[in-house]
Amino acid sequence: MKNTKHLVKFVREAVIKRKRERYVGYLVNKKGQTKFLAALDHDLLRDIDDSKAVNELSEKEWLMHGYFYSSQGAYDIPNKTITEAYEKASWEGGWLILSESGGLGVYRPEGRIDGEIYIKL
Repeated sequence: MKNTKHLVKFVREAVIKRKRERYVGYLVNKKGQTKFLAALDHDLLRDIDDSKAVNELSEKEWLMHGYFYSSQGAYDIPNKTITEAYEKASWEGGWLILSESGGLGVYRPEGRIDGEIYIKL
């Protein structure tokens, strides 16, 4: 597992202030990264800053290069586009897709089929 700039940026800007450093701390080693992936199921849902959520992404944004994270063990899996990552996403567990810059995210907690949260920073 690796620490990625786009994920650190996303966490620093999308997670509520009182939880940011905890999540950033998860990203520095394999054990912490495993905890981060587990947080995708439910914990991240309550820790996302609601002011960063938007109703949708534009067509251009869906075509940006994307990275996939899943509570099922996927960590920083590159995809040609966010759309490609979305189409591959499992219906089980929580997952997060980030743009290469970390400025866009699509997050779906476990059990929220068609309940994705779109995040712009």
